[in-house]
Amino acid sequence: MGATGRSEYRKVTCRTLDALGLNRLMRARNRYDIRVLTLHGVSTVTRGDLWEPLRPQLDVRLFDAILGKLSKSYDFVSMDRVLASITGKSEPMKNSICLTFDDGYSNNFREALPVLEKYEAPGTFYVTSGNPVTREPFWFDRLDYVLQEAARQGAELEIGGRRFDFESDKREDVSRKYVELRKFAKRQFPREQEFVDSLNDLAEKAEEMTGKALKSIFEEDHWSRIVTPDELSQYASHPLVTIGSHTVNHLRLSFASSESIASELEESKTKLEAWTGRPVLHFAYPNGDFDNRSIQAVRDAGYATAVTSDAGVNRVGQNPLSMPRLDFGYTLDSAEVATRVSGLESFLLRLRSRGA
Repeated sequence: MGATGRSEYRKVTCRTLDALGLNRLMRARNRYDIRVLTLHGVSTVTRGDLWEPLRPQLDVRLFDAILGKLSKSYDFVSMDRVLASITGKSEPMKNSICLTFDDGYSNNFREALPVLEKYEAPGTFYVTSGNPVTREPFWFDRLDYVLQEAARQGAELEIGGRRFDFESDKREDVSRKYVELRKFAKRQFPREQEFVDSLNDLAEKAEEMTGKALKSIFEEDHWSRIVTPDELSQYASHPLVTIGSHTVNHLRLSFASSESIASELEESKTKLEAWTGRPVLHFAYPNGDFDNRSIQAVRDAGYATAVTSDAGVNRVGQNPLSMPRLDFGYTLDSAEVATRVSGLESFLLRLRSRGA
């Protein structure tokens, strides 16, 4: 069975299980679980788009449909309420969901926030404080854009002494090559700054070679554009919006020096608080990357919570500085997300592993 066939089989299975009431049963069983969901870009492919990222994006119409289904069974809560619940400062919440958005993309506010308003769902938006000022796209979006152009031109690129040929401009082929390139760069350049610098250098060479650069369309682009400080100031006053930190430069903390970690955490917090006029108490580890040293640094910097990319749910007693999350997904439909949120998905995976 191919990838498309497996995906369709999964959707049909989840819809059937949902219709049989298994999600309802699991929801009752796991009613005290606090589900923190992870989202990134939320937008819709439109006619006239200058490009479409290889990195998966959540269609805003699908986002609306999924929240509509979840709203019938769950309460949407803020990160402040999550903190109060897991630390025992308030009564344990039943059937709760907290929505979080990483990176600070403009589409999170322009396109996702109206959907949150429709369902009265709070959102925590983790923003890097560097990009709003520099008006530069993230390196991964920059490279995504120019690699697609390099593939159209049949270009050959080199990094770390290895050549990467782009012989096909089919999206699946370019995406596979992009993943391969990033994995190679991580092995070749294990230090965080060296890794980022190497890929920025590669992007610059590819831009010179192709004559194309994401920065030239950045401010008009609904995929890669980052919010400005002035926009953040306005959005922060919205009753459903909580602004959190995502470092200054999207730094993977466990790969950085202690000095760099402290600087990134403190500078980001200070800038975001100055722009929003509000305390910034919540943090998201870039790439979900963390260790004991970074947890302590986050605590020392004055953050009250920090979320990871580890899959799981939260309950009373959870360490608020290493909270797991559930991936919202980008191609999952309403029944699939409901199966993940209820705990049925993880339950079935455990059964399968025991039978393997």
